[in-house]
Amino acid sequence: MKWRVLSSLWAVVTCMTNTSYSTEQAEPSDAVQQLTQRSGLPEATLQRLLSHCHACQQAMYFCAWRDLLSADARLDKRALLAGKADPHPVRPNATSLADWRRQRDKSCATSVAADYAGGSMEATARQLCMKAATEHILAQLNQDASRQPPP
Repeated sequence: MKWRVLSSLWAVVTCMTNTSYSTEQAEPSDAVQQLTQRSGLPEATLQRLLSHCHACQQAMYFCAWRDLLSADARLDKRALLAGKADPHPVRPNATSLADWRRQRDKSCATSVAADYAGGSMEATARQLCMKAATEHILAQLNQDASRQPPP
């Protein structure tokens, strides 16, 4: 365990020293706060990693994780707001969202394991798969809502 923590820290340090940082892309602050809490890394370290997503494997992973958290937050917001403006909402409820997320996670884990077979990019690919699935369901929900006939 100690070796794993040290090697992770070494990867972060190596990544941070080998990249130039741009702050052009604004980060969703809620997602960054969640990443800080979940990862245990200081926010400044995460901001450096997130400012240049293709710099190294560690940065790619955290950017994918951030993007997944952001997509999940948009899905949650879509589910909460769906019924407020529309009397016949296309709205997933909390149970169906939880079930859908479990299925999404399982499906992505299976497909990514087949492609990456425990390789070092497997976790990043899993995050990207989950984000893509979430964005796909968001697009479907938005499309379904726009097709509903007016009351």
